Amino acid sequence: MTTNKNMVRGYVDDLVYRKLRLAVDRPGLTISKTVNDALDHWLSKERTDNQIAALIRRLDGMLRNQDRMADRQVVMLESHGLLVRHILTTIPPLPDEEKPAAKIDGARRYELYREMLRQLLAESSGGFLGPLEDLVTGESQFFTHEELELLHKPAPARPAKEETANE
Repeated sequence: MTTNKNMVRGYVDDLVYRKLRLAVDRPGLTISKTVNDALDHWLSKERTDNQIAALIRRLDGMLRNQDRMADRQVVMLESHGLLVRHILTTIPPLPDEEKPAAKIDGARRYELYREMLRQLLAESSGGFLGPLEDLVTGESQFFTHEELELLHKPAPARPAKEETANE
């Protein structure tokens, strides 16, 4: 039998060879055709594009998570700054004779604050920032103009099996 195709030789493991023999155990299938189709798929641009697209989707999700965390940090830092500014501008300094009693009272209030914070974090994963997530959004959570335009374009036509086999 003469053919215009190139011959390729290679070695495979016994398990792979047994799987290959099972796969070609149907009429119309040969080892050559199955190996050719498998190599064509493995080396195809579409397979590579699918892998890259999956990687880009994963990286995009990670970037959105990072933006969300940065937004939360901004809210927390701003609220902390406002609290400190409020405390420093409204509470007058204490006389020296009242400072020991104020330290004891401050320690008690601090422990109460820590307990309330622990309970709040245990009850809700979002804490007090949960409702603010609806208000604070980053640019990455929206489509760009170019991405919206691409949604209106039809997908490129894919070549039929016969056309790819002839190339």
